[in-house]
Amino acid sequence: MVGLTFLDKDISFQTYPYLQGNDKAWIRPLDGLQKRCFEENLIKLNQIIVNPDLLLEEYKKQLAKISDGYKIFFEPYSYKNKYINYLYNKHLLPSFLSKSKRLVLLNLIRCETHYDKMIYLLKNFK
Repeated sequence: MVGLTFLDKDISFQTYPYLQGNDKAWIRPLDGLQKRCFEENLIKLNQIIVNPDLLLEEYKKQLAKISDGYKIFFEPYSYKNKYINYLYNKHLLPSFLSKSKRLVLLNLIRCETHYDKMIYLLKNFK
């Protein structure tokens, strides 16, 4: 939660970190160690956001985490079969995605939600 204060032309804010329940409706403000951890994490995130190099590095880390899950969509294997997924992720099944096919797929991507993830994956396919 964020509190905003407007004084003349100055705007300031105060964060109020909290936990909320999923099963039942409840909210509890963070305190002590939890609040300090939240504030330290917020400082770290802000440092990453204002530094383009750090932001790109963190973004690439996130894309690397999801890459394997997306690669199977480009293969003729059934992505719904957990055994096929396992074999493919362990590199026991070959990839059928050629460089030329990757270039075609790059031109076909239109979904904004997955655009950045898929562009990264196709450019860095191994």
